[in-house]
Amino acid sequence: MLFTKTVDKVQNVTFLPALPLDARMFLPQIEAFYGEANLLALTYPGFGRSPLKESLKLEDYAALVLESWNKLGIAQSDIVGVSMGAQLALWIAYHHPERVRRLVLSSTHALPSVPEEKAMFTEIAQAARAQGSATLVDQLLGMLLSSETRQNTPEVTALVRRLILDAHGEGMASAFLALAERSDPTPWIQTISHPVCLIYGEYDQAVPPAHIEALQTNLKQAELTMLPSGHYPNLETKEAYNEKVRRFLFS
Repeated sequence: MLFTKTVDKVQNVTFLPALPLDARMFLPQIEAFYGEANLLALTYPGFGRSPLKESLKLEDYAALVLESWNKLGIAQSDIVGVSMGAQLALWIAYHHPERVRRLVLSSTHALPSVPEEKAMFTEIAQAARAQGSATLVDQLLGMLLSSETRQNTPEVTALVRRLILDAHGEGMASAFLALAERSDPTPWIQTISHPVCLIYGEYDQAVPPAHIEALQTNLKQAELTMLPSGHYPNLETKEAYNEKVRRFLFS
């Protein structure tokens, strides 16, 4: 958990990371927005060398977010989520709408898990459980970062590599299986009425365009920005991403 508290600020912003990373993926945002709000970046069990828990479902990860808020006395928060973090943000916004103010969502799915996707997530989970995160690092770097990022920003590639290696294989397995077995959000996603900022990468190989279209269509107050990045726009195009988030959350 990364937490910065400025006692004269009433606005809370919670950052929920993508797989298979942890709270440190939001260091560029913590640095950019430090002092503008109370900032909380969370790490899931089994990532970033955090303690493991028994196998968790998507709603269990969301419950851990709410538990952290309750412990810190956070009644309501903006949520900035990437990939799985955005899945959790949507789940919380629907089930606990009073706890959420606004949403910044990136790189996430908005449709049911199809057999091919479920098989991919299950395969990653099985490999992580059997051999650890190191066996998957090169595969994941190739899938999740754009080729331009891998070629031109070695510091981003090195950070993502380090965060993947710090993930426990069992923690990765639990999280990827939770995504594989997620329930169909289409019956309820259109009921979310919070203001939403969608930021997606043009070169994201992990999320088909149909998911972006579904979010833009079904969310009542959603605005979409496409950036020249892969699955992690907050790292790969941090200046443009930060500018968009700043205008949406702090203007």
